[in-house]
Amino acid sequence: MTAEVVALREHSSEDVVYRTGPGTSEALREALRGLCGKTAEKRYACGRGDPAALSWRVEPCGEGEFDVRVDTSFFVGADWIVPGYLAVCVVPKLDRVGSAGERRADTLRMLRDALADPDPDPERFSELAGLFEIHFDRPAVPLRDEAEDLGLFLAALYLACLAKIVKKGLKKHFYPVDEAFCRKIKGRILFPATLARRSSPRLADRIECRHQEFGVDTAENQALKRALRILSTSFLRMEGRGAAKDLAAETLRILRYFETVSDVSVRAVEAARLSKKTNPVYREYVTALKLAEKIIRGESFGSQREVAEKTVPAHWIDMSKLFELYVLAKLRKKFRGEGRIHYQYCVRRQYPDFLCALGEKADGTKFPPYFVADAKYKPRYAEGNVNQVDDDRQLAGYARLKGVLDHFETRGRSREDRLQMLPCVLIYPDQSESEELSSERLREIDGWEEYYKIGLRLPER
Repeated sequence: MTAEVVALREHSSEDVVYRTGPGTSEALREALRGLCGKTAEKRYACGRGDPAALSWRVEPCGEGEFDVRVDTSFFVGADWIVPGYLAVCVVPKLDRVGSAGERRADTLRMLRDALADPDPDPERFSELAGLFEIHFDRPAVPLRDEAEDLGLFLAALYLACLAKIVKKGLKKHFYPVDEAFCRKIKGRILFPATLARRSSPRLADRIECRHQEFGVDTAENQALKRALRILSTSFLRMEGRGAAKDLAAETLRILRYFETVSDVSVRAVEAARLSKKTNPVYREYVTALKLAEKIIRGESFGSQREVAEKTVPAHWIDMSKLFELYVLAKLRKKFRGEGRIHYQYCVRRQYPDFLCALGEKADGTKFPPYFVADAKYKPRYAEGNVNQVDDDRQLAGYARLKGVLDHFETRGRSREDRLQMLPCVLIYPDQSESEELSSERLREIDGWEEYYKIGLRLPER
């Protein structure tokens, strides 16, 4: 039996997304009967206390029939309600159908724009691995259009981490090497291997030794190169279409830095073990190895799939976090300069999205010289300020924290201005606006002093 897939929009509460009928299989009907009256959920393990990515409830609707009600959150992806029989595919809420055809939010380009941040924080790479989650332990979801998109999303994230690693230089340390020497010893003698050579007269003078060498041919770099090889093979199958062409060229460029690293068949479990080792100088290795593990698991996962059917592993992408990183890149592009935009500044366990210290205003801009900004992935703000008071209070509360005021004072805000109201700016997605932040579109929110909002268009395809 072919599994049924229900398409939903993120952050929506549907009345009924699925109802059993004459064509419903007995196995699915029996599974829903067991879930009847219970609320179940899929929680995003890498989340930050956010609501569940997906929750649902099965209710009876007549004799032997059932309704499935589903609530979605700020996550897009695909997962199972009844494994093997009923799945859901959650698409971005900004997807729309118009006279020009279907327009879909381009999450891959959002990610690539976010990774193109001209002034990236090294700490931010530790958050990239938690941007999305893949479940290879669950059955594959039959979605023909999503498989390639997920692979490109993972590849873009992985290549961005490797680009930072190779710019700094591959990590070097001592690693063991087994080598046979003629009539000399280096390191420790491997007696079993040496004695095995004695059976051949031509090899009787060879001594098998294990010694230490210092270089880049380490287990960590071998795992990273293995994932790169898998990506290069995947891009060949895509025949260089669209974004795959650029990512394929980037893969070949980075592979040149791994020429002296051995090609070894690394297992996913080994990459996972290596990712638990930390090094304060090479912090990007932890994120890169976690992503390499997903790529290696994806290769074995893909080899088990039938060629005739395109499927995708169960996965979730945190759109709220992706929007934050996208806005951060836009702010740093608009206001270039070291330390002008500070992301996720921690004050008393509070984390304002952006502290913006621009100093003297640039000619023609309406942005305040110092302000607190927050990215809210809520398109409804384009229609007005209804149901916005909780977010307004949260952002206004950030502007009253002493630690935030201290930060701006170290960035040039005068001591006399400390008692003045600190401006706040709320940034939200709006497909009727431009993809660049423009002060001409900065609008003051009615009923609040020194409080503004601005829409930002997300890329579409």
